[in-house]
Amino acid sequence: MPLNRRDFLVQSALTAGAFAGWPAPRASALAPPFGIDLRLSVGPVDHVIVLMMENRSFDHYFGWRTGTQHQVFLDHPEDPTHPNHNQPVATHRLVPGDFRGCGFSDPDHGWGGGRRELAYGFLSGGNDAFAVGYYDQGDLDFYSALSSEFTLCDNYFAALLGPTFPNREYMHSAQSGGLKTNALPNEVSGMETGFTWPTIWDLCNANGVPWGYYYVDLPAVGLWGSKNASGAHHLENLFADLAAGTLPNITFVDPGFTTGLRTDEHPRGDARAGQAFVHNVVKSVLESPLWPRTALFINYDEWGGFFDHVTPPRVADVRGTPTDPAGENDFGQLGFRVPCIVVSPYARRNKLASQIPAVSNLALEHCSILRYIESKFLRGRYLTARDRYASNIGAVLDLSQAPRLDAAGIVDLLPRPLFQSCPCPGDLADGVPGAEDHEPDPGDAFAQLAEVIEGLSGIPIGAPPLSDVCGGLPTLP
Repeated sequence: MPLNRRDFLVQSALTAGAFAGWPAPRASALAPPFGIDLRLSVGPVDHVIVLMMENRSFDHYFGWRTGTQHQVFLDHPEDPTHPNHNQPVATHRLVPGDFRGCGFSDPDHGWGGGRRELAYGFLSGGNDAFAVGYYDQGDLDFYSALSSEFTLCDNYFAALLGPTFPNREYMHSAQSGGLKTNALPNEVSGMETGFTWPTIWDLCNANGVPWGYYYVDLPAVGLWGSKNASGAHHLENLFADLAAGTLPNITFVDPGFTTGLRTDEHPRGDARAGQAFVHNVVKSVLESPLWPRTALFINYDEWGGFFDHVTPPRVADVRGTPTDPAGENDFGQLGFRVPCIVVSPYARRNKLASQIPAVSNLALEHCSILRYIESKFLRGRYLTARDRYASNIGAVLDLSQAPRLDAAGIVDLLPRPLFQSCPCPGDLADGVPGAEDHEPDPGDAFAQLAEVIEGLSGIPIGAPPLSDVCGGLPTLP
């Protein structure tokens, strides 16, 4: 039975009531998206879904799987005046109880900060002990179970050694237009009405491939203005389209970004709220009639400043500087590893990508997913040199194995996170009934982006009321 909007918001730990001011479900006058049966031309997988979360590194979340969560870093090695200069600091387990990072700073994951971490380690700059914290297998039980049931990529990197928006722009378009920061279109000369370079959605439109983008509160597709606004759908429609079997062949999904109880897992959002959100998406995919034909990639935009022991490699990029690797202008420098779980009837069970001969020596990244989409659906047409030469993540799948069609059995193996979560002191959480409403922080970069996108694209966004009390998931009936 498909989730309605109210049920979804409750079950994804957003709120127990409706959000005033948010977009209504798809109006009947607006044609829903649709997918077409392409299995005769592209093979047994003809639906690709990308769910991109926020700001976690591989060792920070999954080091327990590869035995790499225990590392030692030097404290502020670049600063001889620091009182703890060159003191060894061991990585440490963050829980019990710390799923937000309250009391810590947000680790540096900017263009300059990433290069400093590459050169000096993760306790450089303004980073504190949070940057070298990790979770163990039992701490994020849903992700542990999901990665054991399917394939976990331990050779998957962020597209750039840089922040959120440029990495997400690479996910949509295999470039960031040369932007190194979270600059909005209205801040870039000549792009005041939206970014002008082409996206994967332009290729899909030109080649007649159905696509859709589903969002909670920040439709990133609107960064390119209004030209592809018709493909943006509020999140409750994802569950309806999955249940009806009408989901487009290419689908991107984003979590909630802009509130205290955000579901994107960006600190200081609760990582368990992100798990609950992803659980709902995965469960809906498994229970959809499209499950036998689907590959779902759950990835993270960038490493969030958290430690990882693997030095990220360089790849071909028209804005790369191979004579100055990891230099100030090197767009060919990948970011640190991030988690990526491949969920599909053809994904190998309980495998690491490094254990699969076809991909064990490859560096996978966001453009590897674009390469897979382009090779399957777009007759190899590409956007830039980056996606043209990217390693193809499709090789992770085993199309020769008997597909795993026991969806109900798989769902039973995936624990649904149940928790009570309070915002960090001074932070706000969304829409808890009976709480005093607050306005979103006008200094919140995501809130600013949402407002700009709504103005550029015409995609309705709205804003939920916020509160400063605790929220949680109800007990399942």
